[in-house]
Amino acid sequence: VKLNSKDLLQWVMRNTVESTEEALPEWSRQGAVFATTRGKSDMACFDEEMSLQHFYAGALTSRKAVDVIEGEVKSLERRVGEELDDFARDVLHKIYQTAQHYGREVDIVAAVFDEEYERELEKE
Repeated sequence: VKLNSKDLLQWVMRNTVESTEEALPEWSRQGAVFATTRGKSDMACFDEEMSLQHFYAGALTSRKAVDVIEGEVKSLERRVGEELDDFARDVLHKIYQTAQHYGREVDIVAAVFDEEYERELEKE
């Protein structure tokens, strides 16, 4: 099989799209944490869970990236509560928009760790 420049470009583009899709949930999580904890050092610390139960007990399921991202962002919003300022609201809105645009058709495997995700799955 002879490869040409078109094959190379297709390979590069496919890898770029795949790596961007894989990074979308982490990008959104980091942005949401930044927005909701900026200037609030007491909120910037998260409990660290290192037990095997935490890492491996949750069921894995395929979900749309946008659903996972929205669930995580809402969880951070609830954690901060009424303390969200305009900057945080604007950043979270942009994260939602980006997730809707790029993550609507992307399936990712996500662990179901909390009861809220489990309730959402039961509705589906």
